[in-house]
Amino acid sequence: MTSRIHLCIAASILFGLGSTPAWAKPTPAQACAAAKMKAAANKAKKKLGCHATAAKKGLPVDAECLMKAESKFVEAFQKAEDKGGCATVNDAASIESIVDVFVNSIVAALPTVAPPPLNRIFVSSAGYPGNFGGLSGADAACQGLATAAGLPGTYKAWLSDATTSAATRLGHSSAPYRLVDGTLVANNWSDLTDGALLAPINLTEVAGTVSPGDLVATGTDEFGGSSSQNCQNWTSNAAGHSATVGVTNLTDFNWTRRAVTSCDLVYRLYCLQQ
Repeated sequence: MTSRIHLCIAASILFGLGSTPAWAKPTPAQACAAAKMKAAANKAKKKLGCHATAAKKGLPVDAECLMKAESKFVEAFQKAEDKGGCATVNDAASIESIVDVFVNSIVAALPTVAPPPLNRIFVSSAGYPGNFGGLSGADAACQGLATAAGLPGTYKAWLSDATTSAATRLGHSSAPYRLVDGTLVANNWSDLTDGALLAPINLTEVAGTVSPGDLVATGTDEFGGSSSQNCQNWTSNAAGHSATVGVTNLTDFNWTRRAVTSCDLVYRLYCLQQ
């Protein structure tokens, strides 16, 4: 018996019976097709994941999430073709459209509920000196950032001057105020202006994080009323003028009324969807 085992081992070594059979090795065309199929499957999985996350939160699907799935798909297709041996090339667009039809058909086939109304709120990714060009200039800055980020709706700054308070110039919504990632900041306007937030306003219009303690120009108290410090109605960058400011990492009254600082500093803005 032992000699037979030795003979089998010797035969395996001599004739390569222990190696992978030639028929088991994929051809370059087969390997390319397999890589492209995997890329298509991953794209469908990731895009459906974007829709699933949106459905769970009751929010519109995140465009950035979908774009990442698209980008990964294109990269994977190009990598497969760069290795050579593909039976077909430059077919990413046609395969992509097939995947999109598949994903959209699944989304359409499932029961959907319209996202509940909400108001997005963010802290500006850009910083500005105290001269915003008045309230209208600050509103224009908020709207520009929101539009560039693909956020729908109209946006205004949480800002007051000597004659017009945030409470009188901003809409009083009964819908929740949420960060762009869906985090609940306040249940409605009354909750927003009751002296405390449910979460800090620390994400920008593109869901970027800001440094804790970043200064935000407000000229506004926690109830939406005007303070007396407003950089000359937001027209001055002078160190001799002052502004009421909040900070981005706090949820008590300090989110909007933390300190009084000089107008030559750089401030962010809180921007609210109307």
